[in-house]
Order: sequence, then structure tokens, then C-alpha cells
Amino acid sequence: CMISYEKLVKKLKDNNISQYKLKQEKILGSATITKIFKNDGLNGESIDIKVVDKLCKLLKCQPGDILEEVEDIEGYSDTSERRYRG
Repeated sequence: CMISYEKLVKKLKDNNISQYKLKQEKILGSATITKIFKNDGLNGESIDIKVVDKLCKLLKCQPGDILEEVEDIEGYSDTSERRYRG
């Protein structure tokens, strides 16, 4: 299994929070933004729990509202390996 950020990406878009805004307002760093948005949130990359906390406060939600465990996808590593297998 791996963690999907699809719900997070959708919630950010629904709240009109762009990648540009996340970076410009120094909410998240570039590397973290890339991990979250790569492949529309379905990529096998891991993010720090502090980032999850910050995003939950920003979006006024719980982790389960923005994260979801899904089956592994062919070509993507589990979160412990953190690299593309393609």
C-alpha cells in the first residue's frame, strides 16, 4: 500500500490554493510541493508529518480528509524507497 495525496490536491484546488501560492507564501517548500502534486497526488512519495499538520491547519481538516491509503501502483515504489521504478 501507499499514501495518495489525491484528496489533498482536490481540497487545495477547491479552496483556490495553488502551488504558486503555497510557495510564494512560504507555506511549503518546492520539494514538498513537487512530491504532493506529482502525478496529481498519486506518486508514492512521502511527506513529513509536520507538513500534514500544517496543511490540516490551513485547510481546517483532519489527516483522513486529505490522505488516503491505496494499493501500490505499478512503476511506483512504496514510501520507504521514495524513488520511481519506471
